[in-house]
Amino acid sequence: MLGEIVGEAARRFGDGTAYVAADGWDVTYRDLDLLSDETAAGLARRGVKAGDVVALALPSTPEYIVAYLAAAKLGAVTAGINERLSAPERQAVLDLAEPRVLLTATTTELGTDPLPSGAAEVIDVELAEESGRVLAGLRLPGEAPELPPDVPERPVAIIFTSGTTGLPQGAVYGNRQLAAITAIDIGDRWGGGGRGLAGTSFAHLGFMTKLAGSLRSGGTTWLTRRWRAADALEQTARLRLTTVAGIPTQVALMLRVPGFDDLDLSAVKVVVIGGGPATPALVSEARARFGAPVVMRYSSTEVGSGLGTAPDADPEDAEISVGRPHPGIELTMRDGADRPVDQGEIGEVCLKSAATMTGYYRDPVATAAVLTADGAVRTGDLGWV
Repeated sequence: MLGEIVGEAARRFGDGTAYVAADGWDVTYRDLDLLSDETAAGLARRGVKAGDVVALALPSTPEYIVAYLAAAKLGAVTAGINERLSAPERQAVLDLAEPRVLLTATTTELGTDPLPSGAAEVIDVELAEESGRVLAGLRLPGEAPELPPDVPERPVAIIFTSGTTGLPQGAVYGNRQLAAITAIDIGDRWGGGGRGLAGTSFAHLGFMTKLAGSLRSGGTTWLTRRWRAADALEQTARLRLTTVAGIPTQVALMLRVPGFDDLDLSAVKVVVIGGGPATPALVSEARARFGAPVVMRYSSTEVGSGLGTAPDADPEDAEISVGRPHPGIELTMRDGADRPVDQGEIGEVCLKSAATMTGYYRDPVATAAVLTADGAVRTGDLGWV
C-alpha cells in the first residue's frame, strides 16, 4: 500500500515539498519515491525480503521516512524504536523484534545510552545535510524493486507501546489497517493538505499509521530534532502553519510562551489535541488564543483510530468529551465480565473496527488478554457515554 501511494504522490505532487528537515532543506514527493526505491534496492542487496523486520532506531528525520517506505516496498515490516525508551526497554524491543537489519544514527542529539545491537546486521546511518545524501551509504542509485502484491493482511509496521505498565509490546499493523485508517481520516481524497509541524516521535502510532494519508494529502510538514514550545510557536507564526497538533502538555506549554499574544497566528485553522486528557479550561483557552476550533482525538496504540470531535461541532464537545466514534468504529462500554453497561454508567472503553491491530507481535497470550471474544480492544480506560 505505502509503495503504491508514495509513487502516486510523486506523480501528482512532484516537486512539491513533502518534508522540511530540522536544518532547513526540503524533501519533495518525487524525492521520497526515488530515495525509497534506491534504499529498498540496497536493503534487498543486504538480504532483506518480504516478511523480514527492519528496525529503525533513528530520530524523526527524513532518513526514518525513506527507510520506512523502502521496507514497505519490499514487503518487509518496520519496527520503530522510540529514542526516549530506556536502555532495558530498547533491548527488550530488539529481542522481541529480532530484526534482519537495524538502522541507527551515527550522529544524534538524543543523548540516550548506547543502543544495543540485537540484529543480524547493524547499519550506521549518517544523518544527511541535503536530500541527495539521505541514506547515501545504503542506496543503490538508479535501482528499484518490484513492488509486492497489495495483500491486505501483510504486516507493515510494529508499533511499540509506551511501556508505562511494563515492557513495551508491539502492535502489528498491516495493509488492511493502514487502508482503514486512511479511509477514516481522508476518505479517497488526494490533495487538500495543509502545513504543520511534526512534534512527536515517528515511532509513534500517529506517524506510522497516518503516513499514507499524509502522502495523499500533499501537504508540507516541518521536522524537529527536539520539540520546544517557544520554537514550535515561533515556527507556527513565521511559517504560517495551518495546523497545531500535540498532546495536552505541548499545547499548554505553547500557551505559556511569553509574547504569545503578540504573534500573528491567523493562518492556524485547527488545533488538534490527543494522547492524554485535556481540561475544559485548556481547550477553551486554546480555542480563544489560537483563534481556531479545537478538536479532540482519542485512540491508543492498539486501536489505530477511535473517537474525535469535529471542527464545526459545538465548542462544548471538545471541552467535556473525546467526541464520537469515527465512521466504522464500534464503541462499547463494558463491565468486568465484558457485558455492555447502560448509557450513563461507567465502564471500560472497548473499540472495534477494521483499524484495530492484528495483535501483539509474537505474544498470543497478551493479544488474547487485550481483545474481547468479538474482537474489540480493551483500552484499559474507564469512561461513560
